[in-house]
Amino acid sequence: MKQRQPALLSLDNYYRDINEQVKDEHGQTNFDLPTAIDSDAFVQDLKRLLNGESLRIKKYTFNVRGQQEYIDIPYSKIILTEGIFLFNIPEAMELIDVKIYVELEEEIQLQRRLNRDVKSRGYD
Repeated sequence: MKQRQPALLSLDNYYRDINEQVKDEHGQTNFDLPTAIDSDAFVQDLKRLLNGESLRIKKYTFNVRGQQEYIDIPYSKIILTEGIFLFNIPEAMELIDVKIYVELEEEIQLQRRLNRDVKSRGYD
């Protein structure tokens, strides 16, 4: 029997378009605010996975305008969700059985973010 991989649904793919972003108190676009995420779309897609559907979602390409890539997320009995603002979405919290919050020292957070941006997102 073929083992299925868990489905991974990441909040990183639910950032609103820059034209839809709320400005912070300084009038700047700030992607580090919960309002930067389209939480309604995330919850809708999570419900679809829970109902046995597979997804084809647009991959959010950070700082690359006009590029469109898609991610296929096949149905799985195990669904992993992750994202910095996940715990700020009450409806998602009601749908998730097991919740784990990982807290790290700021230095480790920064190093991981830099590594991710260089390797995964191609920043220099």
